[in-house]
Amino acid sequence: MDVTLTPGWQQMLYLELGYRTSGVMLGGVSIRPKQIPQLKVAYTYERTTGDFSGYNSGSHEISISFDFVYRVRNVGPRFF
Repeated sequence: MDVTLTPGWQQMLYLELGYRTSGVMLGGVSIRPKQIPQLKVAYTYERTTGDFSGYNSGSHEISISFDFVYRVRNVGPRFF
């Protein structure tokens, strides 16, 4: 089971803290630039805390994603 908390700030910066019952803790940060909201750049660090912590010093992950099916929410033409 995974438990993750991901608070965001102004729909641009997100922090992630998580725990897996397999004995892994993780933390990360992701950014969505306001100029290009389809783009997301993220960094995550995972650390083993269980029985295998002596064999693993953690892992780093950097990811870049782009949403090609991004939609802008529009209430109606009178709000332009």
